[in-house]
Formats: sequence, structure tokens, C-alpha cells
Amino acid sequence: PPVVWYLASFALSGAVIASSLLVWQLLLPAMQLPLAAAVIVALGLAPLLWMEQGMSATQLAIGLLRVFGITQLYFVWHLLFAGLAPPATETSSALLAWVIVIFCFLYVAQIWLLLKPQSQLTRALFPWAYYGFYLDESFTRFTFRFWPAKLSPEQAQTRVNR
Repeated sequence: PPVVWYLASFALSGAVIASSLLVWQLLLPAMQLPLAAAVIVALGLAPLLWMEQGMSATQLAIGLLRVFGITQLYFVWHLLFAGLAPPATETSSALLAWVIVIFCFLYVAQIWLLLKPQSQLTRALFPWAYYGFYLDESFTRFTFRFWPAKLSPEQAQTRVNR
């Protein structure tokens, strides 16, 4: 699909989420969803509208139904667990804008990977992205530096730890 379709799928996903939220707010006026959460959910569900198999009305309808269904599940989940979570505190607008920009960047990067799979940048970044930028290794080393594992002599002699 053309690049415009990837951006339009984000807009369609956002429209489904916004209209669903309006209906939910009519039924439950206390139902609120922060703008940053709505944008993140729209970006997360937009790939359900990508048409790699061809652009047809049936594929679009199926994608929209998927986005609608997952959105309803998200709102039910939000409603069920809103009472368990502490009330949200005010967050700075700059921080929310930063989070939205980062998620938009990740969405554009995902589109780049789809459109340019053989580019030099994609080939260089793919192994790093595939392995989570090796963050688990960094966190493991950091943790063991300050909180080393203390094994008993029996544990140290197992086949796994030799």
C-alpha cells in the first residue's frame, strides 16, 4: 500500500477510538481517557488496518471490526480496573507531548521497516531491534553488580551453573 495508507490507518483507528469513547461517555459520564493513552492505543491498533493482502472493502471492514472490538475490550478493561488504580495525578504537558512524539516515531520507524526492508539502515538496525536492543543484558549486568547472586555450594555445582 502507498505511504498515505499507513497514515490514514492511524487516522481511521483514532476515529474509531474517539467515536467509541464518545458513546462510552454518553453511557458512563465518568469514563475518561487521557489524550496520550488514546494516541498510543490508536497507534497500536492502526496496523490492524494495514492492507498487505490487497486493498478491498471486505479487508477494510474486517480491520475496522477488529479495531472496534479491541477498543471495546480496552474500555471494559479500563472500566474494571480504574477503581483499583490510584487516581491519576497531573502530568506535565511537555512529558505527555514527549511520550506521544516517541510513540509516533516508533510508528514511523515500523512503516520504514515495511517499506524499505533491504535498506542499509534497516539491515543495520534489525538485529538490534529484534533482540530488544540488548537491554536485558544491560539490566542483568547492572543488577548483578549491585545485587550479586549468592549460590550455595550445592547450587554452584549443578550442571546448569558449571
